Amino acid sequence: APLIGLIAAFAVIYLVWGSTYLAIRFAVETIPPFLLASLRFIIAGSIMYAWLWARGEAKITRGQLVTCATSGILMLVGGNGLVCWAEQFVPSGITALIIGTAPLWIVLVGWAGFQDGAPSIKTFLGLLFGLAGVVLLIRPSGTSEESMSIPGLIAIIFACFFWAWGSFLSK
Repeated sequence: APLIGLIAAFAVIYLVWGSTYLAIRFAVETIPPFLLASLRFIIAGSIMYAWLWARGEAKITRGQLVTCATSGILMLVGGNGLVCWAEQFVPSGITALIIGTAPLWIVLVGWAGFQDGAPSIKTFLGLLFGLAGVVLLIRPSGTSEESMSIPGLIAIIFACFFWAWGSFLSK
C-alpha cells in the first residue's frame, strides 16, 4: 500500500505540476501574463481568508502582513509572474525543465544567508546530478532557435531565484 501511495503522489506531481506550464503557455495567448499570474492567487487567497474568517481565525498582525507581502511579491510577481511572461517566448517544456533548477537556487539562497553552514557534499552531489540532467534535457537538439528567447530564458532563471528567496522569507 505505501508503494501505491508513492506512485499516486508522483503521478499527481507529474500531472498537476507538469501541466501547469502547458496551461500557462495557452493562457498567455489571451490573458496578459501578470494578470494571469495574479488571478489564481487572488482567488485562492480570498477563499482561504474567507474560510479562516468564518472560523474566527482571520486575525493578521502587521508583522505577518509585511512578511506575507514581501514573500508574496518575490514568489508571485518575481517567480510566477516572470514565468508567465517568459512563456510567451519560451516553450512550456523548456520552461518546466529550467524550473527544475529550483533546488539549486533554494540551496544557494539558503547558503547565502538563511540557514546555518554550507550545504553538505551529498547536497552538492545531488544538485550536480540534477543540474546535469536538466542540461541534458534542455540541450539544443530538437528545439529551433527561433522558439528560444534569451530574455525569456533569463526571466525563468530569475523566477527560480525570486521563488527561492521568497520561500526562505516566508518561513
